Amino acid sequence: MLLACAWGSAVVVLWAAQRVAALTMAVTPGPPGSARRGPALTATATTSPPTLDRRRNGGGHTVRVDGDAAAATTAVYVHLPFCRRRCFYCDFPIAVVGDRGADAATAPYVDLVIRELRYESSRCRPSTTVTSLYFGGGTPSLASPREIARLVEAVSTHVGPLAADAEVTLEADPGTFDRAKAAAYCAAGVTRLSVGIQSFRDVELAAIGRAHDAAEARHAAAVAAELTDSGVLRHGWSLDVISGLPGQTLESWRATLRDAIAADPCHISAYDLQIQKGTAFARWYGRDRGVHVLWGDDDDVDDVLVSSDATRRRGVSERPALPTEDVAADMYVATSAMLRAAGFEHYEISSFAKRRRSRHNARYWGPGASWLAAGLGATSATRLENAPYPASRKRSRPRTLAAYEAYVDGLPSTAPHGDDDDDDELPDVAD
Repeated sequence: MLLACAWGSAVVVLWAAQRVAALTMAVTPGPPGSARRGPALTATATTSPPTLDRRRNGGGHTVRVDGDAAAATTAVYVHLPFCRRRCFYCDFPIAVVGDRGADAATAPYVDLVIRELRYESSRCRPSTTVTSLYFGGGTPSLASPREIARLVEAVSTHVGPLAADAEVTLEADPGTFDRAKAAAYCAAGVTRLSVGIQSFRDVELAAIGRAHDAAEARHAAAVAAELTDSGVLRHGWSLDVISGLPGQTLESWRATLRDAIAADPCHISAYDLQIQKGTAFARWYGRDRGVHVLWGDDDDVDDVLVSSDATRRRGVSERPALPTEDVAADMYVATSAMLRAAGFEHYEISSFAKRRRSRHNARYWGPGASWLAAGLGATSATRLENAPYPASRKRSRPRTLAAYEAYVDGLPSTAPHGDDDDDDELPDVAD
């Protein structure tokens, strides 16, 4: 779920892999029939020679303007930013709407995304087929099935038809959907759910500011499993968990993994917490993890004193400590060992597949990967044709609702295919 391609700011990545790179080389299998390689192993789509319009970027490299246009396929990411609250670790581009504010906000936002997709269609090869579509956030399951259906139709109309076996993933948080709503998403075109469990323990969920509790997490997992078993979710479901949480121990993490295995997902994404600038965790724990914190006028600087005499004098309960780096690395080792023993393929640093890999996420990991993205803060990529090594050029949308609306309002209503207008209307993001 945290692989949504508001991507330049991944909140939870496995820095522990850097500490145990040698281990990863040993335990991470490659695709069937291949030799074992390094940690980021993915199947890479092949492409034929390009046959469409090209543009030059400032560095003189040719840029494909429509994803993997030469192969006439592409992947699409759509960002739905609305959340009930901001989790303490989150630095994604989101908009907090509380428990009941998403309905009023979603429809006009979807209108903006459809307008952007209409513009982006001018940059796509007419015969493009969409092989994967990913709704990330934010909390996409706050949107109604009707709005998801509108977006699926817009992608099919403006970007290209969905392939017969297209993987259409919707990120969904516990407490925001039941069986009827999930089935309605499937009727709208969703084939796969990515459920943001994060933990099955109430104390850990509270420590990271999640809006759901453990009972809701188990219910969401049961709904996703039942819809998969009944064939309603054609491509199954994925479960997200996070290690390295405040107060988490190696044994409590093992218990979370046992619960995740028992839920019987088709895929597990197991991330390690990383402290990001600008988050609540950066204020509370940042100095312990070497994060440079820039305090604003409204920040309570004392709030960073996690276990000091000052907090005790103020009557503030001490926040649970983060696991040490050594314990976090042990958690990573335990993750790979336990999930592989349970029959999951460890095919990428944080990704484990029992029945099927994530087709969309694999698109991101390929050398010189390209995909189309739309929505607040979303990042798309175009492959550099004649770079000396596989490389992509990233483009990011604005990260606030007001700025994104202004960006869409400034897009041309139409743009002829192959137009040589400057391709720099969005800022570059480092690869």
